Amino acid sequence: MCYICNNPFSEPTTLLTPVTTYRSRHDLAWVELDGALDRYQLRELTEKPDSIHSLRPLRWNDFVAALPDPSLADSLQVLDKAAASIQGGHKSAVVRVRVGQAAFRASLLADLGPVCAMTGIAPPAALEAGHLYSFAATGEHYEKGGLLLRRDIHRLFDAGQLAVDPKTLTIDVAPSVRDFPEYGRLHGQQVAVTVTSAHCKWLARHWQQFRGKQ
Repeated sequence: MCYICNNPFSEPTTLLTPVTTYRSRHDLAWVELDGALDRYQLRELTEKPDSIHSLRPLRWNDFVAALPDPSLADSLQVLDKAAASIQGGHKSAVVRVRVGQAAFRASLLADLGPVCAMTGIAPPAALEAGHLYSFAATGEHYEKGGLLLRRDIHRLFDAGQLAVDPKTLTIDVAPSVRDFPEYGRLHGQQVAVTVTSAHCKWLARHWQQFRGKQ
């Protein structure tokens, strides 16, 4: 028997319908509101009063306004604080992975040794293969198109806050980070590795991109 039209059918069919599920958590905050509103009042304050589900979303502002004692509404502020807390956990995501990045880094280590091009020798684990151009735009690992850079140096180089003058091979630190002693001391210093003319070609493009209008 179909519960919608009340017509009988000989072969029942299955219909899959997407539903929204809700889960309540009581470990973050609990406010005692026993007897403040009866079940009929609560039902009318939900988004779907006729729903058969035992857990229903509340029309929150209407619910707070319906509380008979203003002090009860004040006590609900603990829920706002709990909701504002930083949520943890994990989620799945689709990411784009750079193919050949590990091999590119290995070739730089073999060629230059464990040396950050701007700060000097460093533990290999602290060094990243820094492209001197936008790998995201080309998707290619060009020979002599990269240098080993410490992770923080790598980020600043990509942002143009650190650059290398291709004519003097000295480090230029942007004024926005020059007041930080760790980076300010690098301003005007020679790079810490021997670079080739091919490196200089890429460094010149980076310089033009971030310092060309100075």
